[in-house]
Amino acid sequence: TPRARECLNRALDLNRRLGQTAEQLANLTALAQLAVETGQGSSAAQLFDQALQLARLGGDRAAATRIHLRLGRLAQRRGDVGGAVEHFKQAGNLADGLDQPALLAQARSALALARHGAG
Repeated sequence: TPRARECLNRALDLNRRLGQTAEQLANLTALAQLAVETGQGSSAAQLFDQALQLARLGGDRAAATRIHLRLGRLAQRRGDVGGAVEHFKQAGNLADGLDQPALLAQARSALALARHGAG
């Protein structure tokens, strides 16, 4: 895992220097997921937030939707039901204007389940 993190960070640095936005998003997301898998929730949230900012700046609504879904799942794992609901709402709002019905369905389903869990 440390080796994977090191490789992803190197790739991310190179992507930044080359201005490769899509690759930066992919590497930030991979680093965040690695942090989730190793129990580093705070680090994961920060990395997902960086990826979300990059997606917004680039106008990539689909990527922003997927990142909000991941942030929502991370919030659920951390016991933050309100945060999860908010991220799933934002994912649904973003996905609503896209021609990606599966992504919209995923966002709506996640929101419904989070609301149900909130009681």
